[in-house]
Amino acid sequence: MITYDELRKIAALAKLSLDGDDVGTLTADIGDIIEFADAVAGADIPDIEEAGAEERYPLREDALAKSSDRDDILRNAARSRDGYFVAGKTGRRAD
Repeated sequence: MITYDELRKIAALAKLSLDGDDVGTLTADIGDIIEFADAVAGADIPDIEEAGAEERYPLREDALAKSSDRDDILRNAARSRDGYFVAGKTGRRAD
């Protein structure tokens, strides 16, 4: 459980002002967050190698493939300059 002094320090760091009604609600909320974080930190998570992730999610081999011709790609561009797409609001070509 978080104390009033700890809550006041957190509020000061966050540049928040606390009213009387806020203190009880924030104390409970922060307490819940800390409790959840403790539960996550204490969870028993098996090592990724023990779980067999490599068999379930195999990586593919890299394969070289021919790329499309730059001029063919830029032919569809609304705007291009020096061999690159140009982003903007108008539909005119820059080159």
